[in-house]
Amino acid sequence: MEAEIQDRPKAKFAPRRLAHANVFVSDLERSLTFYSAVCGLSEVFREPGIKAIFMSNGSSHHDLAIMGIDDKPRLGRDGHLQIPSGRGTKAGLNHLGWEMESEKLLVEAYRRAKAAGVDINRTTDHGMSHSVYLFDPEGTFLEFYADATADWKAFYAAKENQLISGNWDPLAAEPSAEPLYNADFQPEFVAGAPVHPRQIARVTLIVDDFPGMLLFYQEVAGLVPLHRDDTVGIAVLAGSTGEPAVALFAAAPGERAGLHHLGFELVDRIEMDRLMADLGRIGATPVETLERADRSGVVLLSPDGLLLEFYLLKSGGPPGPGAGRDLYLI
Repeated sequence: MEAEIQDRPKAKFAPRRLAHANVFVSDLERSLTFYSAVCGLSEVFREPGIKAIFMSNGSSHHDLAIMGIDDKPRLGRDGHLQIPSGRGTKAGLNHLGWEMESEKLLVEAYRRAKAAGVDINRTTDHGMSHSVYLFDPEGTFLEFYADATADWKAFYAAKENQLISGNWDPLAAEPSAEPLYNADFQPEFVAGAPVHPRQIARVTLIVDDFPGMLLFYQEVAGLVPLHRDDTVGIAVLAGSTGEPAVALFAAAPGERAGLHHLGFELVDRIEMDRLMADLGRIGATPVETLERADRSGVVLLSPDGLLLEFYLLKSGGPPGPGAGRDLYLI
């Protein structure tokens, strides 16, 4: 895989940031209650036709989408195939969404990817955004998207309970160069929830082929390395905002590759006594509380066993080389 990628032209989508995760859940309403009452995310839109609920804290049209499991294909507008039969039959990650600066840059990256022989899974018009989907070398599904409207709330209000996703030809019209995301949003977390997340910010993946996956995320995804430590097998990469967005960990013996956890940036400093009291009040038990060199926070477990880290960065920076794998992971 490494040699194959090196021989190709570079696609380099180069997104701004990790902007959302889409996950399959075994019980849609149970998960909605957890992600709202415990994790502080607000429901902003439902798409019953594909068993989807979108949740946000105001940063964009969704920080998280939850989709009920099903063994049938999910079809959008005009029969657009969003999820084929056999996918989404059990709880777990569906895809990671990466926000581009503009539609113009997304289409330019799409052209480079096609020229490079990158296997594009599909292109989709979601109404509020346009998207290019592909898999990384170890099967993690990635969406690179550009907003198509600055007012996603109005779009959702007009499309309540409707199917919103259809076919999109990236080359059919001149793409817009206007950035439509809102970098100055005000967080709108759920009042009374124990944690106050600002937005989704990071994902950690366990990988079998560390060099090959690092190469892919640099040359195809177009992320920029911030930190690499081969002694523990870790690389941290960022989008164009410069903030850490994905961490790749070389799988330890017997460790299963795939999603390890999602990370949400918090609005304010954690008052741990208050947080633990609030978690206890609603019957949520943290997996771990964190005090690291670079961050403090808490780790929670979703009803389907997904690890979620809620953290606040410190000014001291990441641990140094050889500091130990546990200091990085969670």
